[in-house]
Amino acid sequence: MLSFHFWVAAGAAAGFLPALIAFGPSVAVGVAFAGVELVLHLLIYVEVTRARRREPRLEGLPAGGSGARWSSSARLVEQTLPYWRAGFTEEGARRTVRLLASLTGCPWVGITDTERLLAAWPGADRLSGADPPGGAEAAQMGLDRLTQRVLASGRPADESEEVPGSGLLVRYAVPLRSRGQAVGTLQVQHAATSAGRAVREQMEGLAQILSLQIELADMSRQAELLAVAELNALRAQINPHFLFNTLNTIAARIRTDPVAARRLLLKLSEFFRYGVRQTGQLVPFSQEFHLVRTYLFLEKARYGDRLRVRYDIDPEVLGAEVPAFVLQPLVENAVRHGVGPKREGGQVLVVAYIDPLTRSLVLAVRDDGAGMDAPRRDVLPGQETEGEGVGLRNIQERLTRLYGEAFRFQIESRPGKGTSVLLRLPLSAAREPGWEPVPRGSLRTGVRA
Repeated sequence: MLSFHFWVAAGAAAGFLPALIAFGPSVAVGVAFAGVELVLHLLIYVEVTRARRREPRLEGLPAGGSGARWSSSARLVEQTLPYWRAGFTEEGARRTVRLLASLTGCPWVGITDTERLLAAWPGADRLSGADPPGGAEAAQMGLDRLTQRVLASGRPADESEEVPGSGLLVRYAVPLRSRGQAVGTLQVQHAATSAGRAVREQMEGLAQILSLQIELADMSRQAELLAVAELNALRAQINPHFLFNTLNTIAARIRTDPVAARRLLLKLSEFFRYGVRQTGQLVPFSQEFHLVRTYLFLEKARYGDRLRVRYDIDPEVLGAEVPAFVLQPLVENAVRHGVGPKREGGQVLVVAYIDPLTRSLVLAVRDDGAGMDAPRRDVLPGQETEGEGVGLRNIQERLTRLYGEAFRFQIESRPGKGTSVLLRLPLSAAREPGWEPVPRGSLRTGVRA
């Protein structure tokens, strides 16, 4: 029969691999966690059922036999999972050793990383309610030979010790792994009896579960770092397109209208300050909308009457969360490739509303500018031609990582008639702190930049 460890790993892989192919790392990590938890619950149910049919329990195990032991394992996984989703942390170790000591009844439980003892739970303190050692106290406890041997070999090991009043005790250490490397150990001390084998099997299964959680958390962090890198790349890609044109506009107005030049300079610094300060992936739409208005104010100074702007913004949208820099590149694209090439200029319409039927957030940017034919329109989302589009491929990739297939990105365009770009995003109920609804009508159709 295939091992418990195999089925746990299979549950993660079954969820992670298809999701990785379809949606990317961010979504795949969450699906893998769900796969692990589902397989765990199924296996625990099977083991509890089998345990009820077995002969009386081994001597030295907690009352209730194997069934109770597997029930305790389920409780341990459920209670420690939130802490280990953050990775291999001291807080997760502290919570785990306390629960593990209660689960096994072992006189000592500890968790180490590759440098120090993160947390330990002595049997003498188990019933006192005191917190397990950690931080500076745990750091003073260096890694002994048993721990170093397990970390070096990547295999479980044990050592025996005669303890006055307790008899012969065995300390058993199991490696915790991530990406094939030992990153720590899970250790227990148990009596040298026939019950020790059952305790060891249980520790090996729990170590496998914790190792999976550590590895998935590492992959999640890598996906987050990649998303941040993409966001930084988008900032760098957006900013140079109009920086020098805006500076030229300011320089031209310094002599003729110094007050207007000063206002433009303040707006320009405000625009770039937003890009520097914004570090999160999601922001309230009110912030993204303010960025768009600031950008269009600067472009309006350059294009004058050739650029006409209208907004159709549902006030209910202002508190909804959207990906940072998701709207401004679309507006910039409409100005540069839509209105800019036309001698008489054109209009840019920015639309945002909540679709009550699908509970989704709809963002649209439309222009009546130059437009484009079908071949060029098909190339634009992938940005295969140098200079075509402003970060549209970057936006698509970021949305895929954030939402999987739960978003819609659509471009419609006709030569000489203009272009329409539509985004449909899953609605987030989050509101920015202190957000107050804007009086209906103040941001409706017809309001100009």
